[in-house]
Amino acid sequence: MDVPRLEMERYAARRKLESYRQQRCKNTRLAADKEYEAAMVAYEALAQGWPILSLTAAIRHGGLDQHWRPRLAIARADRKRVRFRWNQYSETVYFDTREHDVDSDSLHLKLDMGRLNRSGKSLDSTAIVPMIPADVRERIGRIDDSGRHLLFEAEWDPVPPKDPILLRRLGSTDFFAIEAEWELTPIEQAIIALSRSV
Repeated sequence: MDVPRLEMERYAARRKLESYRQQRCKNTRLAADKEYEAAMVAYEALAQGWPILSLTAAIRHGGLDQHWRPRLAIARADRKRVRFRWNQYSETVYFDTREHDVDSDSLHLKLDMGRLNRSGKSLDSTAIVPMIPADVRERIGRIDDSGRHLLFEAEWDPVPPKDPILLRRLGSTDFFAIEAEWELTPIEQAIIALSRSV
């Protein structure tokens, strides 16, 4: 999947991270600065060798389909379906995997599309969330699916996605570390099409 990534040499990221840490220690006003916090979590992930992405930039970069729906969707990795909503004349889109009205930031993400919904109507669609295959789990090790998200090309109908990216959110920022990428096989796509149909 073609998404804009933020990458940097680990050594350079460590130096930037150390500068931010030093400035926060010297200036107590910066201790609660949201921009400094976002920079620090991003540089920390880059210093550990993780490529990162801005979720908003990735969704915007993916563009819209012929029905004004985003081509990319985001969902928590332990969910089977995601609902997309975009109110008429709004710039904010919602990706919702809540069940039984459970409220959680990790289950209900909202993003600013940077443009108004000009479709002339409110949009509401559902997509199948991809699975994490066994070989990918072997490669990444044991993870808590409820602490991860999947970014994928949404079909917004019962057709399963093909090439998801496993993400780990960095704090409460718009940045996510890219932990794995893969392509689902036709067998895996057929399985989730039957078991996760919308």
